[in-house]
Amino acid sequence: MSNLLKRSISSFLFLVIMVGGLMSRYCFLALMLVIMFGASGEFIRLSGGKNKAVLQQCLAILAGAVLLGTCFLVCACGIENAWMSLALIPVLLIPLSFIFSGDIAEIDSLHPIYSSLLYICLPIALSPFLVFKAGEFDGTLLLSLFILIWMSDVGAYCLGTLFGQKEHSAKLAPSISPKKSWWGFWGGIGCSAASSVVLHYLLLTDLALVHCVALGIIIPVLCVCGDLVESMWKRHYGVKDSGNAIPGHGGFLDRFDSSLIAIPVAALYLLITGVI
Repeated sequence: MSNLLKRSISSFLFLVIMVGGLMSRYCFLALMLVIMFGASGEFIRLSGGKNKAVLQQCLAILAGAVLLGTCFLVCACGIENAWMSLALIPVLLIPLSFIFSGDIAEIDSLHPIYSSLLYICLPIALSPFLVFKAGEFDGTLLLSLFILIWMSDVGAYCLGTLFGQKEHSAKLAPSISPKKSWWGFWGGIGCSAASSVVLHYLLLTDLALVHCVALGIIIPVLCVCGDLVESMWKRHYGVKDSGNAIPGHGGFLDRFDSSLIAIPVAALYLLITGVI
């Protein structure tokens, strides 16, 4: 099977799974858990943590799952916010477990473990606050944010491929990601901004036009930041892809690196402006 066909099939299946996962509350919870486990596991492995501090890795993933689960229950069932503090228990057990398990020699694994909690688990765990309104599930806003991210990728790829790979084309961050160009950067912004207007008029989101356009500009900029952060990690550890879970696209982290920064900051914008 050619790489193009493989990428096309996996892209279609990925789109179906993502849209389906935002159609109901329990599908959403399952989807977020899979993304969290997959991305955090890949991040720890590419950071040199494979087969090291396994107990501590499990505690970190448990902490993320507990935080996601309690945030889900806070939003869906109205339980007290204080229950989210339960996630601190496995977090605090991580350094203590080195003492009691005698794995002090693997203490350097704390860096990727705690980085995965902050960089991956925390943003995903807070996602329920974007899909619930007064206890009712509505995945439209989060789906709209993902659409803007995907369209940003399309615009960046198209213009970057057409014009950004020419000999004298200015590169965005050549020391981190040699193929990223300013053509791709502006292509991502243009495609995302245009898509935000379409989303508004197709009534896929009830956000005011000014907020749609603002997100259409903010998100592609943050997508580039997310891509470069992951590229920096991969270049530092000498790996091409974070994994092979998604045929033709790499791993979970390769597919969601933009979202891990773009969606939390977009949510912060909506919070500051009083939209959510």
